Order: sequence, then structure tokens, then C-alpha cells
Amino acid sequence: MDMCALPGKSGRMNERRTYSDELKAEAVRMITREGLAQSEVGKKLAIPKGTVGNWLSKFESEDETTMPGAPSVRELLAENSKLRKELAKAKMKEEILKKRPHTSSRSRFQVCGHEHVATPVPRQDS
Repeated sequence: MDMCALPGKSGRMNERRTYSDELKAEAVRMITREGLAQSEVGKKLAIPKGTVGNWLSKFESEDETTMPGAPSVRELLAENSKLRKELAKAKMKEEILKKRPHTSSRSRFQVCGHEHVATPVPRQDS
């Protein structure tokens, strides 16, 4: 019996799977443009994350050699990640401001002492 054709732990034959160039490009695009993690892409496409990582490494090394003087893929990915975090932070601030109650002319006055005399509170412009 041929030792290379023995079934693996799952009972399947150990076969090397091949993937189309389109699938590889889609996996790399999901990581580089959509910002998904290798493990997420692997789960979505039913591909081992190590395989996806190999495709990404190959893409990065090919890209760096094709365009001299241009930023590397690694630099672009780092910048993309930074910008995504900044955008998320800005969106969160925007949501907080939307939920913040609007100030009215009433809120500019305070009640002083027991006489309930309303006196204007100086504005604090920022």
C-alpha cells in the first residue's frame, strides 16, 4: 500500500487542494481592502488561514518588487488600519453628539439661594 495515499484523521485522502487565481485575489482583496483578518477570510471562504496567509505574503512580496518608490503593501495596510480606527472613533463621537440633549435658553440660567432668583450663567465658548 502506498504510504502517501493513506487517509488522514478525518478519513479523507490527503490531497493537495488547488484554488483559482480569482479566489486567491478575492481573499487578498478581503484582507487588504475590507480590513478582514486572515482567519475571518479563511472561515468565509472555507480555506485554511495559513493558506490565506501564504497568498497574502506572496501578494505583498510581488507588489513591493513591481513598483519601485511606491509605498509597500505593508505600509499601505498599516495606514489603512490607522485610518479605519480614526474613522470609527469619529463616528463614535458623532453618535455621542447626536444623542446629547440640545441646550436651551433655560439651561443658561441657574437658581440662586432660597429666593429662587434666576441669574444668567456666563457662557463658556470653546
